[in-house]
This record gives sequence, structure tokens and C-alpha cells, in this order.
Amino acid sequence: MAQKCGLCNKRVKNNAFLLKNQCNICHNFFHFKCLGLKNGSKTTWNCNSCLLKNLPFYNLDNSKLKLTLQGLSAEDTTGLKLLPSFTIQSLLDKIPGTFTIETDEFISDSTVSKYYKVDEFITSKISKNSFSILHLNIASLQGHIDDLKDLLSLLSHRFSVIGITETRIKEGNEPLINIDINGYTFKGVGTKSLCGGVG
Repeated sequence: MAQKCGLCNKRVKNNAFLLKNQCNICHNFFHFKCLGLKNGSKTTWNCNSCLLKNLPFYNLDNSKLKLTLQGLSAEDTTGLKLLPSFTIQSLLDKIPGTFTIETDEFISDSTVSKYYKVDEFITSKISKNSFSILHLNIASLQGHIDDLKDLLSLLSHRFSVIGITETRIKEGNEPLINIDINGYTFKGVGTKSLCGGVG
């Protein structure tokens, strides 16, 4: 049965010397040429992919690696799904037609507005004294209050304002659980439907 090379994915002939180049761990076959080796130069070895899997940070993406290097547990952030997956520009790009807005039409030179990933925010040098706003579309404040508190603890920054959309707190009803965050006073407008609400 013909095997495929683990790099180029092309067939490796059964009767060729090439079959001697089999990784000891994954048992995939490789062409000598793909590995940059001469025929028969090596017969016992491990492929690069298997070697990489033995590195301590192999399973971490760049964001989790940055958090790990800051001494923060990458595992602690797995429940933090509150970050936006878009930027203002990516939303503008989805508007059909030739729609362009010059930045200086609506933003002054002194204003900096940016969405940060957790690792980007932690490694940025943001003044503790500057006016700062954290905004989250939280999809139920009561359901994600612990995630929000974990995020605030991880960011270790005292925001001037925390804006929450989709609180899903019913108009005229008190929250069923404690949504207080130390140092902040909750002010909100409830919703009449299953979605909505701001705080």
C-alpha cells in the first residue's frame, strides 16, 4: 500500500529507500528530499511536528502565551467569552457599496479608541489616571457577573466607566443575584423583552 509523505502529501513508493524515513513517534513517512536529507542518511529520527509537541508552550496560541509570560494562568481566561470579535473598521467594511468615512470627521486627534484582547491590554502601557471605558455585550449580566469580575481582576485596571449592553435585567425587577462590583455603582435601564437592557 502506498504511503503519503508527511510534508508534501505526495505518494512514497513502497519499494524505495524513502520508506526508511519514518518518524519514530507518529510513524508518518517522509521523502528524503522534503526533509533536505540524502537517501539513506538517517533511519531513526522524529519529525519536526512531533518534536514541537514536546515543547512546554506548544498548545498555547499567541494570546495565551503572552498571558503566561506575564505570570497569569492561560487557563483562567477560557471562560472569558466577553470580548468583541470585531472592530469598528471591520463593521464599516461590511456595509455594502463604496462607503468611506474619514476618521477625523468624527474623532478628534486627542481621542484614542481601540478594542483590546486581554493579553494586548495587559501588555499595553495605559495610564491609570486616564479616562477609560470598558464596554461589554455581556449577554446576561446575572449569568456572567463572575466572568466580568474575573476579567476586571485579570486586567487590574480601574476603569472610569464600565458600560454593559444586553444585561437582560427585566424592567422593574431587581436582579436575582448580587451584581455589585467593588468601587462601582450600578445604574441601568431594564428590558421588556428577553434581550436588551443596559447598565
